[in-house]
Amino acid sequence: MIKSSIFDFFSIKKLLYIFVFFSVAACGGGSNGGVAVIPNPAPDQNQIQIDTNLSTAISTTLGQQLDDFSAFDQLHGTASLLSLHPDWFRIHAGADSETLPEPSPRNGQSVWDFTALNRLVEIAYQAHAKPILNVRHAPVSLSTCDTFHEKIGALSDTSFGAFADYMTALVAYYNLGSFTDASGIHLNPYGTAHRIDYWELWNEPELTYEFPCLKAQANQAVLNEAEFAAMWAITTQRMRAVDPTIKFVGPSVSDPRNLSYMNAVLTLRFPPDVISLHGYAGPNTAQDIELLHGGGDAIGIDGISAAIKKVLAALDVSGLPKVALLLDEYNVSPDGNDDAFSRGWNNFGVALGSSMFIKNALLSGSHSIGFIPFQFVEAGGQRLSVINPRTGTPLLPYWRDRLIRQAVQAGDRSLKVATTSQVDVLAMLHEDGSSISILIANSNVTSAGKGTQGENLSLQLKVSSLSGKQAKSISVTVIDASTNPVIGPLAVTKDPTVNPMINFQGYGLALVELTY
Repeated sequence: MIKSSIFDFFSIKKLLYIFVFFSVAACGGGSNGGVAVIPNPAPDQNQIQIDTNLSTAISTTLGQQLDDFSAFDQLHGTASLLSLHPDWFRIHAGADSETLPEPSPRNGQSVWDFTALNRLVEIAYQAHAKPILNVRHAPVSLSTCDTFHEKIGALSDTSFGAFADYMTALVAYYNLGSFTDASGIHLNPYGTAHRIDYWELWNEPELTYEFPCLKAQANQAVLNEAEFAAMWAITTQRMRAVDPTIKFVGPSVSDPRNLSYMNAVLTLRFPPDVISLHGYAGPNTAQDIELLHGGGDAIGIDGISAAIKKVLAALDVSGLPKVALLLDEYNVSPDGNDDAFSRGWNNFGVALGSSMFIKNALLSGSHSIGFIPFQFVEAGGQRLSVINPRTGTPLLPYWRDRLIRQAVQAGDRSLKVATTSQVDVLAMLHEDGSSISILIANSNVTSAGKGTQGENLSLQLKVSSLSGKQAKSISVTVIDASTNPVIGPLAVTKDPTVNPMINFQGYGLALVELTY
């Protein structure tokens, strides 16, 4: 989680624009979100004050994920993924289509095909990230259906023994290097070099969709709480028998307010080592204010944060104060179509994701909290992608994730913040004791409706001396409505003897970095 000075593939483009940028600024042109020289505001204007003498521990991790490598490889996504330095790489393994990585035999054949899944695991290792294998559900071969979602059906073995056998085969393949079944020995070409330590059993079990067969009743859970607990009990026991060192992640519910699935497995022999849940702000039909604060069909990021507080409290009551939490799917909307207002990939999505990160990172004192947006690139649209699925160039959420990644380091402590503005602020004193990073998310809604522009803000930042020292350098980077997603935001050096101004054109995220 240490900052990197990697000269990534976007840097050349950015250098070409620097000359033009400063030429325009010298002639009185507009700024790229926070670079214009503005006098200090009057005392009644918006301010953020950071007290460096008061700090509390936080622990956050960051990741990315894919469920289909084809778009990633076609767009040469390796360089852009590497530049995000993900701690985690979640592999979403299921059966939506022929391209998704379900390796088990299909259509009555005895042939296993690990090609797709092996490629995704390889991508995780190339990114130097810890892979999490989320097995979305039992494969088609273990159901009464021949293909995904074409007819009503059920799991062939309702005792979950066959599913447990399937999972043990996967563990043996990756962590022992091979497994044997009736069709012979199946060797992993990487041996044990691409082992998987974190396994997530099922995905969103309370929904209807996460199963190969259609359900007879609409809105019927794929697995109810008792069924989920039965699946978990037999499957985790058999998987641990193959490799006692693996970790379990779950219950991966779609609604973070639903604690029933977590409670169903906490008292089992092998409870989750990491609690996972998802956080989508709301549907495309929701207004901006609802996506941020809740209302109608939207939980909003405020609701997600409130739900996480309840999960952490429940873990503490259960005597599990150190169990980590992963928000391992989050985004603006889970809807199947791109939002007409582009909120998932414009500066609204930047502000929403940044506010959610800041609110929940501040809760990560005793429980480490990880964040994995869904997903890195999706061939079907931009709504869930951080790089453009047609061109491979960045979308604004890519720069959001990059700034957050740049700001967060191992051993960070959050500093006390006071502000007269409705922004979310996370100030982090780094473990080296000589540098501070400050994330500021502007998600202020100024009007009702969808596709609103957010509030233009000018904020004065005041940071107290650090152990009696004044800052030697200050840089400010802002993503807002003025930011070109292909070029990305520019870091601007400020005079360290003057309280810097942070300027937002609508929704956005700022990163302020101070060295002493």
